[in-house]
Amino acid sequence: MAELPREVQPGEPITAAWANSLVRFIRQVGEITVGYPLQLSRGSHGSHISMPPIVFDHLIELTEALSSGSNADAKLLTWDGTNWTTTGAKTIKVYDSVGGSRDGASGDRGWAFFSGESARWELKVLGC
Repeated sequence: MAELPREVQPGEPITAAWANSLVRFIRQVGEITVGYPLQLSRGSHGSHISMPPIVFDHLIELTEALSSGSNADAKLLTWDGTNWTTTGAKTIKVYDSVGGSRDGASGDRGWAFFSGESARWELKVLGC
């Protein structure tokens, strides 16, 4: 965290060094970043942090093998207007927390959802 500039006492001159320390502080605390799934937008009213619209289920495609009860990398499939595709899709880690799914191979598709409680993508089903 940035160090707070010291307060100027009554009658004390405001110096360039003090003003510059204030500017540095404002710049440093103004640098906000967020991680997925949060979104950051900046506009005339400042910075706004939000959650994207809730997506209950999302079609995924495994990019590596998944054993029941474990996790694997996958891509969120996107609709290109004609077909579901992984082109340009975001890579995620999907978890089979329940352990009831069948083992999956790279290329297998399934349904997953982002859990706010576990803060990760949870697998619902493979083989769709």
